[in-house]
Amino acid sequence: MENISKFIESYYRMLLAPSEITKVTLEKAYKRALRLRVWHKLNPLQRALLHVARKTITTRVKSLTLKHILTQIIIGIEKHTLKGKALYYGLLIALNRIKILGTRILRDLTALLYLGISYINESPIYQNLKPLT
Repeated sequence: MENISKFIESYYRMLLAPSEITKVTLEKAYKRALRLRVWHKLNPLQRALLHVARKTITTRVKSLTLKHILTQIIIGIEKHTLKGKALYYGLLIALNRIKILGTRILRDLTALLYLGISYINESPIYQNLKPLT
């Protein structure tokens, strides 16, 4: 189960993380966190870091350490969006059905989002996502 969570985290980093962190990116992440009510679910240190970075950074983040930490915070916020949830469920479904769907589906973002959104929109009676063994 730990391998699956690491695999999903690496996919989040690859698909949801911004390539460059600028002041605009930080503003969008801050507003999205407030709008989705994720702001209070964040660690107080993460909130403080995002708030201070949003106020002090003028162009883009140059420090690799700060970029890595801010990327983790932004991914944590993105997990609560519809796209993040759909990607999570899409990855779980694709991993469960990897023999049927093949490994190519893991590289196709639209197919993963399609699987995830169709799972979210299903009636709870039919949502029978079995845990991976």
